[in-house]
Amino acid sequence: MVSGGAFEGSHDGPFGQGYGEGISAGADAEDWIVSRDKHRYDEIFFTLMPVNGKITGVNAKKEMMNSRLPNTVLGKIWKLADCDHDGMLDDEEFALAQHLIKIKLEGYELPAELPHHLVPPAHRKNPTADKKSSKTSGFRSPRFTDSASFSIKQKNPHI
Repeated sequence: MVSGGAFEGSHDGPFGQGYGEGISAGADAEDWIVSRDKHRYDEIFFTLMPVNGKITGVNAKKEMMNSRLPNTVLGKIWKLADCDHDGMLDDEEFALAQHLIKIKLEGYELPAELPHHLVPPAHRKNPTADKKSSKTSGFRSPRFTDSASFSIKQKNPHI
């Protein structure tokens, strides 16, 4: 008899409650699940006036606020989506942010850390490089506050 596997202890296997829904949707797919709606997200992205392929936190915030999600939730989405921690979003990071907004609006919880299957293809690299790039980045994530504007603050390299 064979035992073990991804569904050990589960009587429902891949058909259990919540499997393949919300944040886990696309975990078994070969393609990046966000790419299914990326053409729609790209249309929005290019209206936000990207410079060198990225939009600023200010421009991203304006669009993200249209979701009417609380600022604390949008701040968490920003942290998950800004994969390279540069305080700006490229088209894949923006699409990911929009996907996470969609998941939250559908009533699902957001993860504490971004699952590997949701990491944008252009940002998939070895884990050591990820840790190094987050330490050498010159920016912090923008704060989603109740004020009409916010700024991206540079880190103090001496802290």
